Amino acid sequence: MLARLRALSAAGKPVATTEFGCPTCRGASGPGSLALLDLFRAEGIDTTLVNTFARYDLPHRSGPREDLDLASHGIVKVLEDRRDVTYPDMPWEPKAAFRALAAR
Repeated sequence: MLARLRALSAAGKPVATTEFGCPTCRGASGPGSLALLDLFRAEGIDTTLVNTFARYDLPHRSGPREDLDLASHGIVKVLEDRRDVTYPDMPWEPKAAFRALAAR
C-alpha cells in the first residue's frame, strides 16, 4: 500500500483516498488502524474520506443476534426506537470510531 500511495502523490497532483476504514466492532481494526491517518498525511495525501458514516439498513438492536450494527462499517450506531443523548435530533449515536476520528 505504501508504494501505491507514494506513486500517486509523486505525480504532483492532489490525491484523495475516497474510502478507508474497517468494521467498527471490537477487535476488527487491530492496533494500527488510526496510524492510517498518519500514513496518509506523511505520504502527502490531500483528502481522506471514511468508508461509511451510517448504515440505516443495519440498525443497532439489543442482543447480539438481533444487532445488525455489528456488521456495519458505519462510525455511528443507527437507533431504531430512540434518539441519541449527545445529538438529540439524530437517530444515531457516535461509536468509538466517530470519537477517534473527531479527535484527529
